[in-house]
Amino acid sequence: RLRSTIVIVGFHTKRRGALSKEVPLKFGGQWFIGPKDYFSSGINGASFVWWDHKPLSSSTKRPPEAQALAVAGKGDDFSVEIFLRSTNIPPEPHGYKLIELAEAKGWIADRRVVRPGLDAVTMKHVIGPTGQYIDHVTYYIATGLKGIDHLPPVATCAHDHPAGSGGTGFIWQPGIWAGTRMNQKHCADWPEIYQETIRVLQQLRKA
Repeated sequence: RLRSTIVIVGFHTKRRGALSKEVPLKFGGQWFIGPKDYFSSGINGASFVWWDHKPLSSSTKRPPEAQALAVAGKGDDFSVEIFLRSTNIPPEPHGYKLIELAEAKGWIADRRVVRPGLDAVTMKHVIGPTGQYIDHVTYYIATGLKGIDHLPPVATCAHDHPAGSGGTGFIWQPGIWAGTRMNQKHCADWPEIYQETIRVLQQLRKA
C-alpha cells in the first residue's frame, strides 16, 4: 500500500495515499482534523444534509427529490452549513443573552410556544445593541437544551427573505466562532438541528 506524507506549515500528519478520509483545518493558529464526510477546507467548516426533519447520513444515498434539487442548484434547500473562524467574532450579546436583554428592555413583541422544547420570539421595531433593528427576524429558542454557554440555543430566521436566511452563531471553543446557515423552513426543527450541529463539531479534533 502506498503511503504519502503531507506537511502544512506547523502541521504534519500521515495519510494513506489519496484515499484519506480526513481533512485538516486551521483556526487561530491551531490545526484540527475532521472527517471529509462532513468537513471541508474549502469552506473552512462543515455541512450536513437535513431531510424530512432529520439528518441524512453521509453514507446514505440522497432521496430522488433531494438529488433533483442538488442537480437544479438548490442544495441549500436541504444543506446545513457550519463556518468556523477565529477572527471577526461578534461581540456580546448574542444568542440567548440577546433574548434576556430584550426581555429586560421590553423589546419583545411576542413569544409563543411552537411545540414542546421550541419557542418563537418576535421583536418590536427597535434598534438593538449592535445599532441595527432587531425585528427583521424571528428568534427560535430550543428551550429544552443547554448550549455550550449553558443557555438555550437560539437560531434566527428571516421568513420574508430568500432561502438560506436561517442560521445562528456561537462560540464553539475559546476564540473560535461557529456560524451556521440553513433554509429558514428548517427553523421548525431547530432543537434537532442544533444537536446534529454539535455532533458534527465533536468529530473535529486537535491535530
